[in-house]
Amino acid sequence: MGKDSGNTTNSWLNLAKVLELAINDGRSAISGQRIAPTREELGLPADSLKDYESIKKSFYVYLDYFLPRMAEAANACTEALALAPVPFHSAFMGGRTTGIDMRDFAGLGTPYNGSGCLIHGLANVADSFTALKYIDEHGSEFGFSVNNLVESLKSNFEDNPALRDFLLTKPTKYGNNDETADREAAALVEKRQHKS
Repeated sequence: MGKDSGNTTNSWLNLAKVLELAINDGRSAISGQRIAPTREELGLPADSLKDYESIKKSFYVYLDYFLPRMAEAANACTEALALAPVPFHSAFMGGRTTGIDMRDFAGLGTPYNGSGCLIHGLANVADSFTALKYIDEHGSEFGFSVNNLVESLKSNFEDNPALRDFLLTKPTKYGNNDETADREAAALVEKRQHKS
């Protein structure tokens, strides 16, 4: 206490949105606007949504596109905060000793000057991958395919409520102590740790 200029949520990354953009060729499902490159621009093949593995690969390609931009945005936010000094607060955070504002990102006005990114949607992406894999492996037994799922997402399942009901009941979900979904979440964390 009194030694940390904590700015741990200066930027946010939504993993579920990254998956949405990968499935929708860089377009927002909410606005319909293109807010990311197309799959072609990222070097993905035309059939990059044919099955569980290809969609998962597309997700990671989009994530690799967004991660450096996320780091750049987080660093820019830290620099922007440094433009508005907080002398009174700094006095209680080591500024009386150092003479440096606590938000000064270059001068380290506090002994511990942390900032970072808050990442959302891990469980959503794990559940999505689990559902995709389940449909890829067992969907035909119930009359569903990965293509049905991709198309139904565009209408929020209005054209296929049976598929929505199927997804709510059949594939396992993260957080229920089931190793299938838990493995998907762990693999995402593990893959990104080795990437950085």
